Amino acid sequence: MISSSKKDWWARYLAPLAALGLIAGGAWMIWSGFEVSMMPGEMIVVQLQRSYFLSLLGLLMPLFGVMLLWMLASTEYEITAERLVLQCGPSRTCIPLSAIDKAIAVDRPWRGGLARGPAWSFDMLRVDYRRPNGKPASPVVISPRDRELFLSRLSSSLERRESRDQAQPESPAVAE
Repeated sequence: MISSSKKDWWARYLAPLAALGLIAGGAWMIWSGFEVSMMPGEMIVVQLQRSYFLSLLGLLMPLFGVMLLWMLASTEYEITAERLVLQCGPSRTCIPLSAIDKAIAVDRPWRGGLARGPAWSFDMLRVDYRRPNGKPASPVVISPRDRELFLSRLSSSLERRESRDQAQPESPAVAE
């Protein structure tokens, strides 16, 4: 099951405005930082009128704006037979279903400890899981469009995974 992210008003309106502001501000910094003049003999001279730091900032601002728009448009969550996949822009996180301890509905991610994750709404699910070494990982928060449906599908996938793991007999030790 693939679910796109639910977006609150601030993510729907303020995040794109911030991204467009970054893109426009960076373009203005790049455009206003150079002076183009014509020298005698048809020679065009381009001179940098700002510091290199401001020019670099002017190049990076549009990249951050495009990254923010990419993350806003492509955030989705997928439940497969083996894992929970979180996709947000260029970032992709895979959490094995066997490592998930619990998933609960929350409306504030900072309750019960700090959680992070690709959530564009305050109607979230908090997923607690373990690292491959067995130690608890930092919880992630996600905001699927239909939180209750996603939570029920995730819990049924976890139950199927547990029943399948219990049904498989352990392989006997090989005697030498």
